[in-house]
Amino acid sequence: MAQLVGARPLNHKVTGSTPARDGGLCPLQLNPCQYKIPDWFLNRQKDVKDGKYSQVLANGLNNKLREDLEGLKKIRAHKGLCHFSGLCVRGQHAKTTGRTVSVSKKK
Repeated sequence: MAQLVGARPLNHKVTGSTPARDGGLCPLQLNPCQYKIPDWFLNRQKDVKDGKYSQVLANGLNNKLREDLEGLKKIRAHKGLCHFSGLCVRGQHAKTTGRTVSVSKKK
């Protein structure tokens, strides 16, 4: 995204940027759809509540993720229940982790 406005992301730090220092990077971060950024490139695709694509920054992303997980728990979805109980969510095997129990035997 930074290359579209002429900034070199390899030479500049993108986090904590200001428009004066980085050549207008903030408007691109706030509303990337105006700059013809494809929908698949955004970090908030098909929001649960309104179904829109958006780019969410920093704390807003954590809040949206927490709201999604709370909604999954509330409707008792399998993914939400696995998150709630701390199990594997994306299909990993949860029966064994391959670790052995290290119990010392008495001699």
